[in-house]
Amino acid sequence: DKTVLDIGASSLIVTYPDELLEEAMAKMAGHNLGRLPVVHRRDPKRLLGYLGRAAIATAWSELMEEEQTREPGWLTSRARLLRRNLCKRTG
Repeated sequence: DKTVLDIGASSLIVTYPDELLEEAMAKMAGHNLGRLPVVHRRDPKRLLGYLGRAAIATAWSELMEEEQTREPGWLTSRARLLRRNLCKRTG
């Protein structure tokens, strides 16, 4: 018998389109969230979309595929950092 207003948050955790994926993931992990609204940095009331775990998994998969195509077994330092961070956050 509760409404969305009753259970919703009045102070949202958001991400911005120019924010690094790692920063958005840290917000998600730190607040135990599965997705974040993506809002315009200068107009935070303007919803641009949302970032969820499925999109992160897709980006990770595409990165790994690209790295394997470029040079099998070799990861860029940026990809290694992302991989380490993902492993820390997902246990």
